[in-house]
Amino acid sequence: MTRRKKDDWEDDGRTIVSMESLDELSRPPFRLTGRKRKEDKEAIKAKIEREEALTKAEYRRYTWYSILAALTVMGIVGGGMILVILLMLLLWK
Repeated sequence: MTRRKKDDWEDDGRTIVSMESLDELSRPPFRLTGRKRKEDKEAIKAKIEREEALTKAEYRRYTWYSILAALTVMGIVGGGMILVILLMLLLWK
């Protein structure tokens, strides 16, 4: 058997994997035409109008809950780090 040289390679035209469906999925939404973009904005506005809007009290409550959740996670991680450091200091002596 003779070895083929690297420059002897020829494309036979066979498709291994069709990438046609990826073209539609990978297209970013900002490349839509103006008409479709306006239709999308109108659909989003209609969807928002159908749903109930949050009141100021609900916004404050959800913001407070998210802050409490973040502080809780920070406290647990920080407390764990302090415990590990104290344990290392006790074992090092």
